[in-house]
Amino acid sequence: MIEFKNPPKNPGRGIHPETQAILDALQSRPGEWALIKTDVSAAAGTNWKKREGFEVRSSSIGKPRGKWDIYARWIGVTA
Repeated sequence: MIEFKNPPKNPGRGIHPETQAILDALQSRPGEWALIKTDVSAAAGTNWKKREGFEVRSSSIGKPRGKWDIYARWIGVTA
């Protein structure tokens, strides 16, 4: 016997509360750079770079090899 029904929603989907807090903080101070992650891999900034309205930069200056700081700012969404 088979049963036709939709699969359950994945509770892991959506924005993580820590990420949402960072987004909210950046949007409350448009144009101002903030250090959002420290001592992470360069790839850690990749997801942030995909977010519309945000500018993201990474820096390894003064960091151990393979460690980066990720900076971001809210620049707004252009139509």
